[in-house]
Amino acid sequence: GTKAAASDFAGRAAEASWLTALLVTPVLFSVDAYTSFELGRILLVRFLALLILTAWLVCVFAARPITTDDLPGTLRCALALLPFLPAVIILLAVTGLATIVSVSPSLSFWGDSVRLQGFVTEASYVVLFAATLVGLRRRGQLDRLVSIVLMASVPVSLYAVVQMLKLDPLASWVSGRTFQAGRVTSTVGHPVFLAGLLAMVIPLTVGGLLAHIPAARSGRTLAARATVALYAGLLVLQLAALYATQSRGPWLATAAGCFFLLFWLALLRRRQRVAQGLVAIVMIAAAFVALLNVASGPLAPLRQIPGLSRLSNLLESTETGQQRLLIWQGTVAMLAAHPERLMIGFGPETMGLVYGPFYPPALASYELDRLGRPPDRAHNKTFDLLVGTGLLGAITYQALIILLIGSILAWAGLVRGTRLRQLLAAMIGLGVAFGFASLALRRDGALLGLAVTAGVLTGMVMYLLTVTVPSEHRAAGRLEEDGSRLAVLSLLAAVLAHVVETQFSFDVTPTATYFYVFLGALAAVMWSTPSLARPVSARQSACRGRGRSHDRAVLPFSTWEEEESRPASPWIAAIAPAGLMGLLMATLGSELWLSPQVRIGPGFMAAVWIIAVAIVLLPAGGWLLWPAGSAPPKPLPALAPFAVISSGLTIIGVMVSVAVRSRVSDPVAPAAVYSVTLLAAIVILGLSMIGRRVIARMPSVSLAVITMSGAIVVAFTMGMASQIQADIYRKQVEAALSSGRPALALDWYELALRQTPTNDRYWGDRGVLELKLATQQDEQEQQISLLQQATQDLMKARTLQPLRWQYPLQLTRVYRTWASVEGQGSQRLAHLTQAQMMAQAAWRLNPNSIETQNEVGLTLLASGRAREAKDQFLRTLAQDPDYMNTYRYLAHAYESLGDIAQQEATYKAGLNRRPTWVGGYVDLGNVYASHDRVAEAIAVTEQALALDPQNVAALANLADMYWMGGRRADALVVAQRAAALAITPLERNRLDELVRELDGEKKGE
Repeated sequence: GTKAAASDFAGRAAEASWLTALLVTPVLFSVDAYTSFELGRILLVRFLALLILTAWLVCVFAARPITTDDLPGTLRCALALLPFLPAVIILLAVTGLATIVSVSPSLSFWGDSVRLQGFVTEASYVVLFAATLVGLRRRGQLDRLVSIVLMASVPVSLYAVVQMLKLDPLASWVSGRTFQAGRVTSTVGHPVFLAGLLAMVIPLTVGGLLAHIPAARSGRTLAARATVALYAGLLVLQLAALYATQSRGPWLATAAGCFFLLFWLALLRRRQRVAQGLVAIVMIAAAFVALLNVASGPLAPLRQIPGLSRLSNLLESTETGQQRLLIWQGTVAMLAAHPERLMIGFGPETMGLVYGPFYPPALASYELDRLGRPPDRAHNKTFDLLVGTGLLGAITYQALIILLIGSILAWAGLVRGTRLRQLLAAMIGLGVAFGFASLALRRDGALLGLAVTAGVLTGMVMYLLTVTVPSEHRAAGRLEEDGSRLAVLSLLAAVLAHVVETQFSFDVTPTATYFYVFLGALAAVMWSTPSLARPVSARQSACRGRGRSHDRAVLPFSTWEEEESRPASPWIAAIAPAGLMGLLMATLGSELWLSPQVRIGPGFMAAVWIIAVAIVLLPAGGWLLWPAGSAPPKPLPALAPFAVISSGLTIIGVMVSVAVRSRVSDPVAPAAVYSVTLLAAIVILGLSMIGRRVIARMPSVSLAVITMSGAIVVAFTMGMASQIQADIYRKQVEAALSSGRPALALDWYELALRQTPTNDRYWGDRGVLELKLATQQDEQEQQISLLQQATQDLMKARTLQPLRWQYPLQLTRVYRTWASVEGQGSQRLAHLTQAQMMAQAAWRLNPNSIETQNEVGLTLLASGRAREAKDQFLRTLAQDPDYMNTYRYLAHAYESLGDIAQQEATYKAGLNRRPTWVGGYVDLGNVYASHDRVAEAIAVTEQALALDPQNVAALANLADMYWMGGRRADALVVAQRAAALAITPLERNRLDELVRELDGEKKGE
């Protein structure tokens, strides 16, 4: 009836939502946004989760009543077949509990404004998991899921290769986001995150390749051979992108995922020697890498080969491995110091707030600015869970992985009976015990996260090497014609690759989305199909029989449903896949097509379109245009409607983007148009998937569409839109500052704060800008006004987030600057007292930060306590002798003490440590000039300009020095150069006055 049609539409809209999440999260980014990558993706996931929840409400109101008598049996059956399902629910519940008792509940609930991975986002991931579990009930849907993942990997991988070839259409924008020479970021935004995503996709590509090789070998059709060629080409493209990231942790994760997949397949086909050979290959590879890290070893000549060089320095202290080890050591110390938080953690997203007192001083040497900023992630999943959710969360997550492995292996027929289940548990326990034993040798617990996960995976491999697959299993457990088991094993390999990768990194939106959707797909397949190793038991059959009495929109538990008949018209059949293709291309086109290098943008888009079309039209992971098992239409008739619809949507999307960007001045307009387009695309996809029934029952479906769209639009307008607007306004701040319009930057901050008044970072950032502007003014009234506003903004930021150490640190600078502006008197003393209080507050929150320690010293120096300041700076130098500003501050302390020799020696010590320190040469020149050593002053200042010819301070000082030395003509030329380069009004006014004075003297001569 009409209610069934509405319910069916809502279910299809939910499927369109998870497909959209898989397709768009890896490619969505915006050059117009300040948080270019994560914010839009996370809000998209929340948006889709809200749409799914609304769709479920439509299903509930449209469905028949459910009798509670069937519910206990269904739950018992779910627990028997999906033992990892409770772990997902418990993990979310633990996250919620940790949020309630968090040191910052609001931050843990919504997430930090940079990462936004709080409870709301975690719940959104679980909604995607549940939607996939509930809604994936046909084999064709599994095919669509895999194909969409492969389709999304095309632009991601191709863009990475384009970057590797230095043909990036957004090179000018990406240049400010480089990490290491030769590393690529693609649309994901970071080399490690890009590689982590590819580590989850490559096992699916390998699985698809293996699934189609038998048909290609038999020479059945040209399409089969073309499919194998397509998969092989796609795999090469993905591996090239993975290599270009130069990220070793994801390399290991990819190798682990592919190893597990091949290992399981070898065992299922009873090829024990092949399985043992794979283990031997892994051991040989490990030995090779170990020898490669021996500087004078037999493989030393190979250490400089590109690619191998990243694997040849794993043990060097300058590498990121040492950085992570230090973070883990600090995490262990923090957990040990707070036993009351060990069980439930500090709350999600709070590591950056509580890590400061345990920050290892040596960690600062790996930061670009060496200031000692606490990390907001542990770069290890186990430690991140321990910090955020305590032992409850960490144990639940490990239980989830163990139960997932056990249930999938049992479903595949590799764990049969109670005895083998006990053996698997014993082997995993033995592996974990071995990991803990290795920790005892180190005695610091820094490798706890690695030890647990490595123990679990090692135990699984040990178990599989000890069991023998029964001979009768070869026939009963062969690869099915529909490839269900291979798809499941590929998904499990992808999940385990993610587990390995997050031992050295952390979740971001694309990888977390893939993890939960893959988890839901695994659960759905296990629920909908019996174990492939043995017949369905009577209890399972009875359970499934009861499940069929439910309305499937609410409790869709049964075996695979029959595929719907393909629409007679290829144009109708093409709407869903072409719509997804159009959405993908429109998402890319708004940024890449409109890039400055126009010759690259359209070519890149065309290449993406061609490869993605091949994935859709060939049986690459599943027929998107027709159901699995049915006779596919001829390629050319199928290609025409798909090509027309997808290319038309792409062109329309790009044209709309061009029109909006060129004719609408509001920078938020493109994001708003994209959001409306996204909602419309999901509605159209949902309608297209239910076919002819839409027209027959349009009134009921229209009501469902209006209900869902209205709820989403209201929720988006009230919440998510404000965050997008604020983030885009924040980006305009940078544009205003780069164009030399600080007043406009403050106006943009005001607009951003109107949208998100509880964002402490915006208040703090505006306060820092106001402090900077105050130091650039030459009128006391303007300075005091800006300092007052900076104080108010930083106090507001501190009120919103009292645990963020940067706010008292910046307030220290505000009060110290204010004291220097006041000059003398009680006001100056009051400001210095406030500065000392704020410095101590910052020190308590982050005592090992170089920045904090130096602020304590500078406040002492401003208060006339030069000897105490000197001692503080000496302690800071002992902690980090490579932070150059400390030498400058120490030299100022010696100057206050009247020790000019030590002042000069301090600058020279810093320059000996870093001969390229431009500021050191400039300051030393000032010291020489102040003591009438003009020739020496000129010499060192010219050294500074040799390193930085456009340094305004060096040019201004050199002009003064030339003037002091009687070289007025040279002084005028240099002063004019400095005035032309001056940025701040204070610099410009001073240099213009100097030029006028020098020019007047020259004319007077």
